[in-house]
Amino acid sequence: MGTERRFYVHPEARGELKLAARWYEERTEGAGKALVLLVRAALGTIARAPTRWPDRGGYRALYLKRYPYAIFYTVTDEEVRVVAIAHERREPLYWKGR
Repeated sequence: MGTERRFYVHPEARGELKLAARWYEERTEGAGKALVLLVRAALGTIARAPTRWPDRGGYRALYLKRYPYAIFYTVTDEEVRVVAIAHERREPLYWKGR
């Protein structure tokens, strides 16, 4: 409450979203756009209430509905940092070094 945190999305997380949206769009028209809109809404929710999801070893995760993806992020007093928009079945924690 008090000071506003900076909100940062790692470039690799942006790339993950682009690849996923392209993959879905190639299979079903509109599905990629729907994923992007869902992620944007989820990022807004995280920005408004970043501590809403529990801290698990320094990372928090918001799991998307309708798509097997999660948004992994960290929170400090100064910043909310989205480190990955990861498929739930992809190699776990591949993004941890970001």
